[in-house]
Amino acid sequence: MRVHGVADIKSGDAFLKTKNVPHWNRNRAVKPVSDADLHRPAGALDLAAILSVRVASVVRDDFTARGENVCHQILPGGSLPGLKRSRVIVERRIDGSIHIRFKETHLNSKIF
Repeated sequence: MRVHGVADIKSGDAFLKTKNVPHWNRNRAVKPVSDADLHRPAGALDLAAILSVRVASVVRDDFTARGENVCHQILPGGSLPGLKRSRVIVERRIDGSIHIRFKETHLNSKIF
């Protein structure tokens, strides 16, 4: 951008809008094969789980699991056969909530 005399943000924005973006669109754009909208509906997807930060952990004998340096106690009623010493996923969601998942089951827990 210096080669084109861009010295500040205002002239940089003008350069991008008038020269750079049209140049890239002319030389790099690819026309779609079909005009049909091929996006899948997101209705069946759990976007909160997909966009969460996930950490793998192992359930200890006292039904606790560590995730991101925090110990989580799995509450009674949430324990399943084969849960001890099994791998679980500790999810920290965008809203800050913590969810623990064993296979496809979400377990009730509290910070210990």
